[in-house]
Amino acid sequence: MTVEERLEKLEQELAALKRRIVMEDAEGRIRAKLEMTELGPGLSLFDENGKFRAALAVAKGIPGLALYDENGKPRVALAVHNSVPGLVLTDENGKPRAVLDITERGPRLVLSDENGEPRVALGVSKDGPGLGLLDEIGKVIWSAP
Repeated sequence: MTVEERLEKLEQELAALKRRIVMEDAEGRIRAKLEMTELGPGLSLFDENGKFRAALAVAKGIPGLALYDENGKPRVALAVHNSVPGLVLTDENGKPRAVLDITERGPRLVLSDENGEPRVALGVSKDGPGLGLLDEIGKVIWSAP
C-alpha cells in the first residue's frame, strides 16, 4: 500500500468516526452507539447481554425516546411531534395499551384493549373534564359529562 493509499484510508476512517462513536465494556461488548443517520442523530444503548434496550433520537426533526424489553420489543415511546408531547405504552405483542398526550384541546389519556382498540378515554379541555367508555368497535357506551 502506498503512502497516498494509506493516507486516503486514514481520512476515510476519520470521516466515519465523525458519524459514529461506539462504546464497549471491559469484555468488548458494545454498550452504546452514538451515530448520525440519514434521519438524524441517535443514541442506542445495549444491556450487558448485548441486547438493544433504549434509543434516543431526533429523526426528521422529531425528538423521541424508545425503551425496549429484554426480548427487544418496543414497550415505551416518548416523542414530541408538531408540538404535541406524547407517551405510548405497548404490551408484549406491540399493541398500544395506554396513550398520554397533550393536544391543543388539553391533556388526554386513552386506554386500549388487548387488540389495541381504545376502550377508555379521559380528557380535560377548556370546557372541563370528560370521560368516555367505548365498546370493541369504538362506539361510545357511556360518557360523562
